[in-house]
Amino acid sequence: MDLRKPVTDPVAGAIRQALAAHSVLVFHDQHLNLDQQKDVAGLFGPIEPTLPHKFLGRSEASVVVLDNKKACGGGQRQEPGYIPAEL
Repeated sequence: MDLRKPVTDPVAGAIRQALAAHSVLVFHDQHLNLDQQKDVAGLFGPIEPTLPHKFLGRSEASVVVLDNKKACGGGQRQEPGYIPAEL
């Protein structure tokens, strides 16, 4: 499957069913630009705007950057609204 190309409604439904059945989907070797990534994300529902992040050279309010690198908060999750659980 090449996710750079438009996904038909029946295929989108099959993708959503696969996610519901398996809880995770892996699409190997997909080289998507930002607009294509947003199209794929839209298969699962409306994209909710968030704080703008610099992503692929653009400031984008529809992209949340998840980063576990020490340079971005000491290995903490970085998405908005995340509250670490007490262990």
